[in-house]
Amino acid sequence: MQDTGRVVGITIGDPAGIGPEITEKALHIVASDCLGCLSIRVYGPKPICERLARIFSICEPYPTSEDLVGIEPGKYSKASGSASVSALSHAIAHLVSGEIEALVTGPISKLALRDAGLSYAGQTEWLQDAFKAKKVAMLLFGPRLRVALVTTHIPLSRVPKEITIEKVVTTALLLNDFLKNYLGFENPRIGVVSLNPHASDDGMFGDEEKNLLEPAIHKLLELGIRAEGPLPADTAFYEAFHGRFDGLVSMFHDQGLPPLKLVHRDDAVNVTLGLPRLRCSPDHGPAYSIVKQGVASERSMVQALRVSIRHVLKKSSEEDLPKV
Repeated sequence: MQDTGRVVGITIGDPAGIGPEITEKALHIVASDCLGCLSIRVYGPKPICERLARIFSICEPYPTSEDLVGIEPGKYSKASGSASVSALSHAIAHLVSGEIEALVTGPISKLALRDAGLSYAGQTEWLQDAFKAKKVAMLLFGPRLRVALVTTHIPLSRVPKEITIEKVVTTALLLNDFLKNYLGFENPRIGVVSLNPHASDDGMFGDEEKNLLEPAIHKLLELGIRAEGPLPADTAFYEAFHGRFDGLVSMFHDQGLPPLKLVHRDDAVNVTLGLPRLRCSPDHGPAYSIVKQGVASERSMVQALRVSIRHVLKKSSEEDLPKV
């Protein structure tokens, strides 16, 4: 283990899933770029953490459970959920305290977390509560598409009631900030995707566009954000893919993520916007069905690690600059 004073945390995810495999594969790709620059603290069951520390000198093991008793590779269980909760609990606490500067969370099963007693709908909601953050948003992005969600893990029937002018504006502002400060877009172009088919066709299919989205876009324009819309969902993602927009604000989970995953199935990254420190994760679940087959793609985990590492090193470089 190397001591650089700069630490990126990584949770293994569900130990019964592909998290351990893709973490090891990803570290084989990124570890050599980090030597002497930072450490990676690994949270999870002791056997997995210690194995990674033996292989990679940049890894600092932080066991959050003693063993793998009751955990069978490839099978969901309450035990695997409890191991995930334990790792996340320690890692989130360290992220909040600043002991680690960024966190990559491995793929988990929401069902396993629930059965282990976790009350949050997902990791995004847990992080928001831990930081007492008033405004957060979920962003998934790859090289061609960047999509932020106004609503996240809720039933589709609740979506219209959950959309407000304030939430749309907040999501767009958080997306704009990330595009500028993390991805380097100087003056991002943001498309706001409609809720209803054909952007409601002047009210034929709903009034959310007129009553909520148009006022939100007007407010964004007043704030100097290059926002456009409401855009029909059936063309917005095509236009963003071909470069008309640098990012999209989507109204709900299964509007925004299917087209993104169609394009970036193996290389998208999930980021929680609105936190004072960076948290990201690969854009997929534990994939129990392919555990132990050696076929799990590490590309999304590689991208999540690289985003976190670049952020920490850039931040460190800026802090080392002489004050003028």
